[in-house]
Amino acid sequence: MCHSFLVAKRVALIMLLGCAGCANFHSSHVMLGTAAAPIDPAQVRIYLRPPAGYEEVAMITANSRGSFSWSSQGATDLALERLKAEAAKLGANGLLNLSFREPLGAAPVIGTGLAYGWGGYPAGYGLGASVGVPAPFKSATALAIRTGR
Repeated sequence: MCHSFLVAKRVALIMLLGCAGCANFHSSHVMLGTAAAPIDPAQVRIYLRPPAGYEEVAMITANSRGSFSWSSQGATDLALERLKAEAAKLGANGLLNLSFREPLGAAPVIGTGLAYGWGGYPAGYGLGASVGVPAPFKSATALAIRTGR
């Protein structure tokens, strides 16, 4: 097998593993109380004021990273959806103190590239082009709570 093909194959594998390692953060939590059995994310409600008799479960952070949303509202909706999913995993049925932000300089760039090569042994030639478009990016934080409702 050609040596340059093996090198290209290894470089592609390293790049793929590198991208997979940094692209998976969508939500996380810090436990403040005890978790319960998971519930359906559709059951998680947003509270503007603390409801009576609630229990703190966790501080949750989520973001819209990896989305193909082209609007700020779409990025907000995805971050909220991920917050609800994380809360539901912990058995929390409410979100309190919800806040959104757009991290400065953190907008991922969605791009595409094109390359063409020609030539033969011992010389080769190449031509390439790439275009990148910043995608909206939102980060959200909330206190996951459990109510008796």
